[in-house]
Order: sequence, then structure tokens, then C-alpha cells
Amino acid sequence: ASERHHQRLQKLAQTEKNLNTQTLEILEIKDTSHSIMSEEVFGPVMPLIRYNNLDELRTLIDTKEKPLAFYIFSNKRETINWLLSNFTSGGVGINSVLMHFANHNLPFAG
Repeated sequence: ASERHHQRLQKLAQTEKNLNTQTLEILEIKDTSHSIMSEEVFGPVMPLIRYNNLDELRTLIDTKEKPLAFYIFSNKRETINWLLSNFTSGGVGINSVLMHFANHNLPFAG
């Protein structure tokens, strides 16, 4: 990545930590008002928003347009099925962040 792109990621992430453009950086944020949620990232930064229940999650997701990517991490099949039935996105990863774009036979993005 170019220095300009690296600086763009730093600005979006709003962090003092120097983001390494070669490894995935998980950025824990409080809500969808964070700047990283307002643009396509095009870099190895994945925002993480914790929630307490599915109603809270629905409120978080409904504050923005349909996501390009939706990563679900759960061991509960019922929860996974509920999420898949209630939300749409450009791509979904279940307990994985790489599979939906690592397979060149699958569509990627919006």
C-alpha cells in the first residue's frame, strides 16, 4: 500500500496505533458513528462492534445502509440462521473473515 493509502487508513481508524498494512487489524469501536463505518475501508482494518442482545444488534445495523460485508461469529446455529434471515449484505462470512473473498469463484463486494 502507498503511504497515502496508509495515512487514509490511519485517519479512518482514528487511532494512534500504527496500522500495519500487511496484517488484519481489528478495531473495536463503540457504535456506527465512528468514521471507519462511513466509507469503504479497502485495507486490512476490520471494525468490531460488541452488542448485548439481538435487538441491540438490529438497532446498530439499521442505522446504516446494507453492509458490503457481514461477518458473523457465533457457535449458536439458531443465532446464525436468525441473522441470515433478518439482514442482507454484499457478502457474508460465518466464523471466518477470509473465505468469502479468498474463493475466486464467489462474488465479492456490493
